[in-house]
Amino acid sequence: MWKLNALLRCKAITAGWKSKMLPPFRPSYELILKMALPAHILDGFRIHCPHESLATWISGVKTRDEILSVAKKIQTELCSAWHVSQLHRKCLMQRDVRSKT
Repeated sequence: MWKLNALLRCKAITAGWKSKMLPPFRPSYELILKMALPAHILDGFRIHCPHESLATWISGVKTRDEILSVAKKIQTELCSAWHVSQLHRKCLMQRDVRSKT
């Protein structure tokens, strides 16, 4: 969380074992749920869309089912605890989900 906060050049969140306090709720909430999570899901669509670019795919979408099929693939391959644990057992090069095979 601190790295994302630093990349966004936001005020530092001090918490954890050094300060013996929980992180402040509002900045943590905004960082995780308002910025990081939507960005990761959008990146999942970019990785798993059937075209080279997300914009090209979106312009050619005809039905809602096309979007739902990609969303289901994102859910099973990027948001599944079982799938993530399977990726952790592989070597570093095989863990890269960004490479389309």
